[in-house]
Amino acid sequence: MLIGVKYLTNHTSRVLNTNIRIIKFYKIFINIYYNFDVLIYIIKSQLSDFSIVCRIHAKEGVLMCLQVDCNEKDRILCTKCIIEKKHKDHKILDFDDAQNVINDLFEQSHKQLDQKFKSQFNVFKDLKQKLMQQLEELDCKILLQYCPNAYYIQECMKQRDLDTLMNVLMQEKQEKGNQEYFDLELDYIQLGLQEMCDKIDAINQYLSPTQVSQSEWAKAGIIQAHKDLIYAVSILGNRAATGGGDRFIGLWDIEKQKQIRYVEAHEGVVWSVLLTKENVISGSDDNTIKYWDYQLNLVKQIDTYDAVFSLALNEDFSQLASGLNNILTLWNDKKQGGIMQGHTDYITSLQYQGILIVSGSKDKTVKLWNSQKLELIKDFAGHTQTIRSVSISSDGKYLASGGYDKQVRVWNVQTKDYRSFDHGDIIWGVKFLGNEILSGGKDSRIKFWDYKKGNMNCSLDCQRTVMGFDVNNNQLIAAINRDLIIFHRN
Repeated sequence: MLIGVKYLTNHTSRVLNTNIRIIKFYKIFINIYYNFDVLIYIIKSQLSDFSIVCRIHAKEGVLMCLQVDCNEKDRILCTKCIIEKKHKDHKILDFDDAQNVINDLFEQSHKQLDQKFKSQFNVFKDLKQKLMQQLEELDCKILLQYCPNAYYIQECMKQRDLDTLMNVLMQEKQEKGNQEYFDLELDYIQLGLQEMCDKIDAINQYLSPTQVSQSEWAKAGIIQAHKDLIYAVSILGNRAATGGGDRFIGLWDIEKQKQIRYVEAHEGVVWSVLLTKENVISGSDDNTIKYWDYQLNLVKQIDTYDAVFSLALNEDFSQLASGLNNILTLWNDKKQGGIMQGHTDYITSLQYQGILIVSGSKDKTVKLWNSQKLELIKDFAGHTQTIRSVSISSDGKYLASGGYDKQVRVWNVQTKDYRSFDHGDIIWGVKFLGNEILSGGKDSRIKFWDYKKGNMNCSLDCQRTVMGFDVNNNQLIAAINRDLIIFHRN
């Protein structure tokens, strides 16, 4: 690139006469320079279906080992690796959390760079900026020889004058005919305009004073909780239970904002916890479901045949549903009561409503089941990435789902139509609360959406990434990395 720029700078007249290809290349380059978000969009779209495979068993990976002194053959773990207890006692995370850890390490390393390197880097940035300015000036001069409207087009792009820009482009296309570089330029700009319009719509939705109201929820406090990321939180009455990557489960007094008990419960990550009137129930990728009393003494253990990624209880606590990899398994009085198959990847989230169970999966689908007949009722497809959380309304007429594609989707069970809300970042939790659907995620916010009117009512600042949350009519508790944040309704 630098050689090309230098050559073009030193030999402008020769380029103008002999090398139209370079002109076309730099024309496209300038468009990408002004629309860099378009380039990122294209790259992401090409990589959206990329999967990582465990080289030992040739199965799709679900976790990653970040242990510094790891001596295993591969750091990618599939479900079979988890069953075989490979990487035991190592630091194991899913890919999204592993990326967060890597980003943190990168940030720490960057801060440790000496001043000399930083100065050199700043000099490089200044030189790069000057070079880009020279390239822009040179490119404009060249383009003006071949396209009288080129400079005007670029000014429109800078000022985001979308209407004028499209009119000029269409006029230029008609005058020049179907030349290849005009087609390519138009494609790039149309992608950029579409993404720009989406962003404008999102901003309008956030800022519209007729849509966003003052929150009824007030922050009550923060509890320092786990030694590692919290992946599960459940509330019942004035108690909350949590489970996380440190293999511990915790029981907390919400009103007093203090720990009741905190014990090492599993040999693997605790992906799900539930509270009943008598027990805390926990599920882990160590292939066990465990029942604990309120002093966190072990009452009963169920050895499962696969990793437990999700749990749910029916309303009277008489039946437990578990996501054992991609199989939905029911337990009656702690004994297996049936299985339902349909997902093609592990089940990340479950919730009951009467005899109905809604499930979400890494296979990007939401499914609705009949727990009495042990059969699939309907499935709902539309997400483009892993679903991390699902919920069902109290009347059973609507489902909600959210995950890595950053979209909250509210589904009409009867028609399968959906309304989509852009959360803006990866979603770790969704919950129905009256006429609202709540979503929480990586952007450190819990957002309240009126899923019938189609607008956002309010947003709570949770200070750090929301890994999950639970809510009732009067209180909300969210896992923010290793801690818990509590909100009370005014």
